[in-house]
Amino acid sequence: MPKQRLGEFLLARGIVSGEELQKLLRSQRGGGEKLGQLLVKQGVLSEQQLYRLLAEFFGLEYLELSALQPEAAAAAAGGIPAGLARKQNIVPVFEEGNVLTIAAAAPVLPPVLENLRRLSGRQIRVMLMSPEELALAFKYTYEGWRPEQATATAALQLSDAPGAVELLEQILNKGVEFGASDVHLEPEPDALRVRFRVDGVLQTVDLFPPTVASVAMARLKVMAGMNIAERRAAQDGGFKFSPSRGGENSTLSVRVATAPSIYGEKAVLRMQAAGKELTLQKLGFEADHLEALYKVLNAPHGIFLTTGPSGSGKTTTLYSALHHLRSDSLNIVTIEDPVERAIKGVTQTQIEQKYTYQHALRSVLRQDPDIIMVGEIRDGETARLALQAALTGHLVLSTLHTNDATGAVARLVDMGCEPFLVNATVLAVLAQRLVRQLCPACRRPYRAEAAELAALGLDCGAAGEETFYAARGCVECRGLKYKGRVGIYELLVIDLDFKRQVARRADPEALREYALQAGMRSLRQDGILKIRRGLTSVEEVLSSTTEH
Repeated sequence: MPKQRLGEFLLARGIVSGEELQKLLRSQRGGGEKLGQLLVKQGVLSEQQLYRLLAEFFGLEYLELSALQPEAAAAAAGGIPAGLARKQNIVPVFEEGNVLTIAAAAPVLPPVLENLRRLSGRQIRVMLMSPEELALAFKYTYEGWRPEQATATAALQLSDAPGAVELLEQILNKGVEFGASDVHLEPEPDALRVRFRVDGVLQTVDLFPPTVASVAMARLKVMAGMNIAERRAAQDGGFKFSPSRGGENSTLSVRVATAPSIYGEKAVLRMQAAGKELTLQKLGFEADHLEALYKVLNAPHGIFLTTGPSGSGKTTTLYSALHHLRSDSLNIVTIEDPVERAIKGVTQTQIEQKYTYQHALRSVLRQDPDIIMVGEIRDGETARLALQAALTGHLVLSTLHTNDATGAVARLVDMGCEPFLVNATVLAVLAQRLVRQLCPACRRPYRAEAAELAALGLDCGAAGEETFYAARGCVECRGLKYKGRVGIYELLVIDLDFKRQVARRADPEALREYALQAGMRSLRQDGILKIRRGLTSVEEVLSSTTEH
């Protein structure tokens, strides 16, 4: 592996300036995107240009799809089964003497190379390919697909394309195998691209001939209960899916959202375990946070808020809280947009264009509720109604978009809620982020370096004494080093002195300074606890948190 960082390499090659590199690194924070992905996204490089540079960076040769030959690819395929190649995201492309050349979108780990060497009986040479061309190379090698099929669309008939049912089942089963939370079906001029979001990061996994896009979308709409004839407007729907390798209770709830694009309709499928029991204990809370949360949720009335950017797990936390609160003696009602998963014993309502959060909240208050979950507080009127509901004897749970816990309180005041009403109702605010978990199969302890400690705000004098963890990549995590995600949290429990600060209309910085001095643990500090326990890495915590 190269000693130089990719950013330093690009800087030395003149691809980016020092200022541009710093901007790109700042953009990475909280976004979960790799530096190379940002360069492509912002138009600095094409994907092919990026992977040519990455090949040089890793000391590998770059391979273009056009360089493949049918006979050579077919011969190379005999050495490695298609299932193994798909799992490891590699493709055998040709062989020469005792050397088998494989294409990959990233350096291949030594244990995988050794396994391939033993299996094929040949030495393994690795060449780099872009993910899109690698997906096509797989079809080229194992399925007899040829590049000209992607452009000569008139020569392909829909009857020749994979059956729509089988195609969608194949994509969904593969999504389950990868642990994808979202599946993206994206039409392009010469292909239907399939991308999976795994642990918060999107990756291309397949390219299909463009002619299958329309038949696949039609079948998907039927499954999701959508209008099959409507192609110019966005639609929402859903269905249940049972994976081919799933056991009992493995049914997935698949939420589908479509939207028109210039090359056809795009679909995003959100996949969730339909019957999975959500519990607060499984979300990564430290013991003191969990104890404090239980006390807050046992309050007879008041409002509990979760806050953070989209995709930070706020709704999952609230659903887990509802599972904790469920009881025959309580009437629990939710107002959501949309309802993401069904909870037994809870009345769930979904807002529509004419049935807004405000209308729904007024209606719900006439249903004799004990606990109300409002999916999101988006405006001042909804905020005031939620606080009034908390003031009149209801426990209210909701989400708000702010960066930290104390900022949520200041945001309510900015939205027009009187400080006395905020003080009378808000029990606690939980800010959260999701960080990727180190693969438990290949993580190893190491002694922290001074630079890492300094970046985390820790004492550099502990260098060589503090134990952190890092993963090397293995078959279990497909070389990604991470497997799954865990939450890091900042819990603000409102006390009397904090209320005095709010009553004086203290600014957000003053509120945060008081809360930290009073013992609130910041997101960064909670992340450090996860690092020390071997759950995540220094890089993940630094990219997901910003210290004031």
